[in-house]
Amino acid sequence: INAEYMGGLAGGMCICGFGGGGLVFTLFKEYIMKFSFVAPQYLGTVSEVITKVEGGHRYAQWNEKWVEVVVAGASDLAKLPIKLPEGVYVVGTGSNGASSAFMGMGGIICAWMLASSLLIRTPAPGWQPVGWSPTTTNGVVSGLTPQEALKTPQFWLMAAMMTVNVTAGVGVIGVAKNMLSDVFGTTLPHIVTGAFAANFVMMVSVANLAGRLGWATASDFIGRRATFALFFGVGAPLYASIPYWASWVSTEPSYLPLMAFYGTSMIAISIYGGAIATLPAYTGDIFGQAHLATIYGRILGPAWVVGGLLGPSAISALSDSALTSAITDLARTLDPQLFLNTFGATTEAIPELIKSKALTIPRMMEIAPTGTLDPTPYVYNTPMMALCGLQATAFLLNAGVKPLPNKKELDQKS
Repeated sequence: INAEYMGGLAGGMCICGFGGGGLVFTLFKEYIMKFSFVAPQYLGTVSEVITKVEGGHRYAQWNEKWVEVVVAGASDLAKLPIKLPEGVYVVGTGSNGASSAFMGMGGIICAWMLASSLLIRTPAPGWQPVGWSPTTTNGVVSGLTPQEALKTPQFWLMAAMMTVNVTAGVGVIGVAKNMLSDVFGTTLPHIVTGAFAANFVMMVSVANLAGRLGWATASDFIGRRATFALFFGVGAPLYASIPYWASWVSTEPSYLPLMAFYGTSMIAISIYGGAIATLPAYTGDIFGQAHLATIYGRILGPAWVVGGLLGPSAISALSDSALTSAITDLARTLDPQLFLNTFGATTEAIPELIKSKALTIPRMMEIAPTGTLDPTPYVYNTPMMALCGLQATAFLLNAGVKPLPNKKELDQKS
């Protein structure tokens, strides 16, 4: 350990701002959305409103004409910022306040960034902190150029490792939020309310921030490579355990599986943030400090682009496939005529009905035979196991990252 070089702490302090921004703006977003929220047109309870189903869409009469409506249950309404009665609502009415929140956040961020850009100055030529002298950290090579770094297997291993990590991290954030509302919100509606869900979103930012500062600082004492091994060695079983908590709460609704799910999700998200914050110091240890910023950007930039796009789309595709399979299995337990009368289409139209949100597991459970098992918790098994596999892959990639020889030996090999 080089006590004079706390690169992890320095990187964590800089990069934790990304997590901290999420914490601040989560509170702002929730306030603006609640302030700007306009309730949709309520027509009455299901028993009070006469409806018909055509092509998988439900219609009711309003203002002397047939309009598309939805039936909102307790789990659907729990996601809203205010309490609304269960029943029939007109599609296309009301506002969730999202546009106002985005406009407000965009304005604040724009003003803040412009003001900050006016305060940042480049150090004068030759300036350096008092008492500082360049050193070689832990005997590793100092000062590879970006072109030289690209020729090493370490660069490509780290780039692949971070791509996998970003894919898994972005994926778990989305899956965890959906599981909280879809699984725990239906089994524990008196606990997982709209306020609870908003608190969960805020705590995601807290865990992200804490992981970026805490894990990065820990790497100064246990080593970067060991820290990344810990990330992925612990992350894989954490991801694999999340479906178990969902299955547990579906069979035995209680606080314990909710607490386990909450804690597991926060640790997993802290690991995601910690890996990003520890990467600058890890990059410096491997390739040296001279071109750290450029090499770090070339590692993380493509990882963010690929992982940020691939993570949500891949998880969405896996979830949609599992959802379609679960609903198809439920449809096999129903009388075909009952399905036709309820949804206005045959079972052959299931993919189209799901896409239009006319067919959901809660609606299927309303007409399913007594004793039918709700498949909602198991819809997330495949996505979470895929994320677990990504963490295991990242562990193996990190294991291949070895210290580089000195620059003279690299020049001779090239």
